[in-house]
Amino acid sequence: FLETTSGESDEVATLVFNFLGNGLRRWDIKVTQFLCTNANRPPQGCLQFYTGLQGRITSFNFAPTTGSIHLANQMYSVCLSRREGYCCVEFEVCRDVEDAFSLHMNGLIKISSTDNGCTEDYIQIEGQHVMALSNLLFMDTVVFLFLFTLESSNMCLGNEKVFSNRYCGGTFNALQGLAVNSLVCDCTPPFILDIFTDGGQSSTLNLRNRGLCLDFRRRKCPLS
Repeated sequence: FLETTSGESDEVATLVFNFLGNGLRRWDIKVTQFLCTNANRPPQGCLQFYTGLQGRITSFNFAPTTGSIHLANQMYSVCLSRREGYCCVEFEVCRDVEDAFSLHMNGLIKISSTDNGCTEDYIQIEGQHVMALSNLLFMDTVVFLFLFTLESSNMCLGNEKVFSNRYCGGTFNALQGLAVNSLVCDCTPPFILDIFTDGGQSSTLNLRNRGLCLDFRRRKCPLS
């Protein structure tokens, strides 16, 4: 989504294509314009915007098959609308996709990195508290971010407190240096996932830095 001004004159959007170097290129672009009063208009600054109860988020240039790398020099927000009766959004790595989370991953070792370990390529989910709860069914970690107290929600339960807002590496986990993925439940609206990448992408040095593929699901508010 690209924001334009709401002046009286027509706006002009220009697409620039770079054909330098060898390669097979193909585009299929659909353009839709929204009225300023349209309910589906995203908040300002949101290049990707989701309104459904569940869906799939992929970073730019995340191809269906392995071999692609994420774009360099990116800084944008992925936003999810608020829905009545739903207080949280749960994020999970796409289970049917190989290397579904790989940001700033040098080499073939797939482990997680967080916060101070994520300075070049990473995603950021703002939250005040993070709770980690073992999930024996998938041998993963369930992680919850929430601003209100634990007693106010019957879905955010756990016994180990960690603090992480940045995620990178070869697995999606709020704990540093783990080789398993995690579920992350964000209960702090507005629901925004920020993506940052630097300019050092290389198809040889960062062969498996595909970017990210995350499935999301809404979680209903607890009964009062």
